[in-house]
Amino acid sequence: MNAAQREALQQFVRHLAAAISTATLYPITHKQVKHLCAEALASLSEGIGSDTEVTLIRVEDELIAGGIPLESSMYVSRLSRVLKEKEISHIRIRRQVVDHEILTLISDLGKKGKATQDLLSTENIRLGQVEVRVADRYSRGRHLARRNDPLSGNVRGGAKAQAA
Repeated sequence: MNAAQREALQQFVRHLAAAISTATLYPITHKQVKHLCAEALASLSEGIGSDTEVTLIRVEDELIAGGIPLESSMYVSRLSRVLKEKEISHIRIRRQVVDHEILTLISDLGKKGKATQDLLSTENIRLGQVEVRVADRYSRGRHLARRNDPLSGNVRGGAKAQAA
């Protein structure tokens, strides 16, 4: 991802966050929401460049695109907060995305409450969660402790060895 693409994605986030805020005040059909949607779509197209898609990943209050954190701003913070409330950790957007899909995303993200079951991916916008599993140095020991639990009769050497 080059600097121009990164800047275009910053603008996409700015327009998307502003559109979400505007959609909480006005209907999704309001001209300002549609204008911000069109601006977001244009910025997104520039940001994707010659790639087939772009993925925005939310890590705490940051957004990462192409493995690089976007520059911190009130729009990045606002969108991160909305995604966190909706329990969304990544958005993958394909080049073929059209305005009604962006409007649907704006509408869904602007709704009050979690309502993650109401958030639907579209053909060109995929919403998801990243599950991080951390293995610690004690996990193997806990697994062995369960296998060697004397209360379950599952002790190394078997139950017969314990009875003998």
